[in-house]
Amino acid sequence: MYEASGRPYFLQTISAALDRVDRYLRAQLVLTDGMARARREHEGILLACIRRDAEEAARLTREHILGGLRLADRLPRPHPRRQ
Repeated sequence: MYEASGRPYFLQTISAALDRVDRYLRAQLVLTDGMARARREHEGILLACIRRDAEEAARLTREHILGGLRLADRLPRPHPRRQ
């Protein structure tokens, strides 16, 4: 969907963000029912897009992202690097 948006700056921003959170996404999949949940959530977002229901797609996307952030809040924080 990001590539189909035709917005290269947006695609670059999303790609950079996904690169930074990849390890947390993997942790979510391992520590929770992440794969099944992500599949359900992605399907709902896709169906809203197919229906051209932008408000519903945005709402579901927001909930999906915030759900991942709640997991990140429960993970241990890395120690600051010493210089």
